Amino acid sequence: MVLSRKIIAPFALLLMTASACTAPSTTAGEDVAAHVQREDANKQTVIAFYNQAINEKNYEAAAQYLGDKYIQHNPTATDGAEGLRGFIDFLRASFLSSITRSNMPMRTAIS
Repeated sequence: MVLSRKIIAPFALLLMTASACTAPSTTAGEDVAAHVQREDANKQTVIAFYNQAINEKNYEAAAQYLGDKYIQHNPTATDGAEGLRGFIDFLRASFLSSITRSNMPMRTAIS
């Protein structure tokens, strides 16, 4: 769906950008391999969150990835856990007939 790509693709980009921004560069005493491993784990966390929130439209499963302060970068949704819940409810209502692609990698699901 063209409309879903307009909403979901920027959201995915923001999530991936947020992940990159929150992961500090190598710390004192951390070797490059440990840094890469930590970075890969962060990416997998973002993908898992995205899959639960956007692909599965499952707030309860996605909420486990939220911290104390969740900032929503989508101008049509409000900040906080309840803002995410409302956004997921909007997606569920608007795209109820969309096929769940939980077994597909995120790149494939949004392309």
